[in-house]
Amino acid sequence: MNLRPATTDLSTNTRNALRASGFEQTYSAGDVLFHEGAPSTSVFLIESGLVKVAKVAPDGRSSLVSLRRAGALVGEQAVLDGHPRSASLIALAETTAVAISAAAFTELLSTSPDLSLMLLRQFSARLRESSHRILEHATASARSRVASRIVDLVPDEELRSVASRGNTNGQVTLRLPISQSELGEWAGLSRESVVKALKELRDAGLIETARKTIIIRDLAGLQAMDLDWLGD
Repeated sequence: MNLRPATTDLSTNTRNALRASGFEQTYSAGDVLFHEGAPSTSVFLIESGLVKVAKVAPDGRSSLVSLRRAGALVGEQAVLDGHPRSASLIALAETTAVAISAAAFTELLSTSPDLSLMLLRQFSARLRESSHRILEHATASARSRVASRIVDLVPDEELRSVASRGNTNGQVTLRLPISQSELGEWAGLSRESVVKALKELRDAGLIETARKTIIIRDLAGLQAMDLDWLGD
């Protein structure tokens, strides 16, 4: 089962209150919004663009954990529990985000039931996402895991557009913001396993690949591939 990264479902008034409590900044691809282990001084509301959550492994390598897109509220957990950042947040494309200080966020949270409810829903969604990933990594084939990550890369508006057209074989072109190695990190696979899985998906007629690009030929088929391991 494919799970979309958790995003906010804030009311307009609460979203505007968050914006008014912080300051907007634009980041270029590769810019770090915060580092793993750093003090938790602010929360970020992603307005546009794409960011990755990355952790450093014991051997020093950085590993992609998840992606967050426009609408996501990021960094709130560390602010709420007072611990250092559990991961780094890095822009994968030009990204605009509103940074809200920990004090301003806590004050707003104390007066906004809408924000509190959103946080509960977001924590629940991310817990489901984490539990699903554990099961997926233990039981799913490399092909299914890569199919799932490719579907995760499809923007919400593209998914809605294909669904609204009633075109189950809808084509989507993705300009990849991550490398094959990062795709492997995200799926819990080696780069070699990713290369093999991409070939299998191409041979099945579901995708085509080019440099930094994946063309999804059959989105419904790719989504079905994402589900095939659940029946094993």
